[in-house]
This record gives sequence, C-alpha cells and structure tokens, in this order.
Amino acid sequence: MKLEPKPVLKELREELAGIEAEKVKLSEKKQDKKTLNKINDADNKIAKTTELITEMEGLEASHPDGIYLSGALLMFAGKKSYYLYGASSNDYRDFLPNHHMQFAMMQYARENGATSYDFGGTDNNPDKDSSHYGLWTFKKVWGTYLSEKVGEFDYVLNKPLYQVIENVKPKLTKAKINISRKLKQKLIFQEN
Repeated sequence: MKLEPKPVLKELREELAGIEAEKVKLSEKKQDKKTLNKINDADNKIAKTTELITEMEGLEASHPDGIYLSGALLMFAGKKSYYLYGASSNDYRDFLPNHHMQFAMMQYARENGATSYDFGGTDNNPDKDSSHYGLWTFKKVWGTYLSEKVGEFDYVLNKPLYQVIENVKPKLTKAKINISRKLKQKLIFQEN
C-alpha cells in the first residue's frame, strides 16, 4: 500500500475547508455549552488536520511519488484467495495502511473470481501479552471465521545448531530494529 501525498493533500485540504466552514456556522449560533463544545472539537480537528497537511507537504517535498507503507503476498487456488505474508512500516499508522491493503486485496481477489479470502493463520485466542495478540485482533476485527488448522512446527535435525539459531536470531532482529531506528532518527535530525 502506497501513501501518495498529492491525493492525500487534496483530501485533507477539502476536509479542513469543511471543518472551518462548520466552525463559522457554529460561531453564528447561540453560544451554549453544546455549541462551545462543538467549536472546541472543530478547533481540535483543525489543529490535527493542519498538522497532517504540514506532514504531507514534507512528504511531498522529500518523496513526491509517495512511499510504500505495507505489502503482502496474495495467492489463489481455484476460487479461494489466501493472504500469505505481509509486512508494514510503522510510519503513518494513523492512515491505517494495513486495513487499506487488506481491503484492496479483497477487492482484487473478488474481481479475479475468488469467492473466499483466507487471512491465514495466527494463534487462536492468544493471551493479551502474546506477541501474536495484535495480529489476532487485526484479523478478528474483519469478522473472520476462525478455523484451526495444522500449525507449523520445527523438526530439529541438529539440536546444538538449532539452539544457537533460536537464541541468536531474536537478538539479531532486535539489533537490526534498533539500528534502523537510530539511522532513521539521524536522517530526520539531518533533514531538520
């Protein structure tokens, strides 16, 4: 899913104009508590929308063609479609790139003859502190039917090597994330 600043800016500017027009109408009404609350809400929306416009203008200057926020593999087998793997950036989460991507993939699947869309596996009803809880709630929010299937498992051929990999891999992943964050912060700092 790609975030393209031009159409987003157009929509945000239209939204801002609508909020400002609504605020003008509200200011012409009797200034009771309800109206004042609505004006306050409008002010908050104006501030948030203005902030988003500034952010999108910055994105347009640095990436005029936009940036990719999420992507996935969608496969077909007969009349069934399968969401296999996905990845996403943590940037611009307020724009819900994963939701837009899923919806676009569902539309694509239907347009290409699929009668079902399989979100793929996750733990069934994991604990809230589980690393899979967020994925499970994301899939559940779509009103999906949860079905249990054979899960994945590791068949260990070399136990010492397996244990080394299982212990080192999470540390490498964490180090990679930390390095990526530091580089990103450094780039942002240099841009400002």
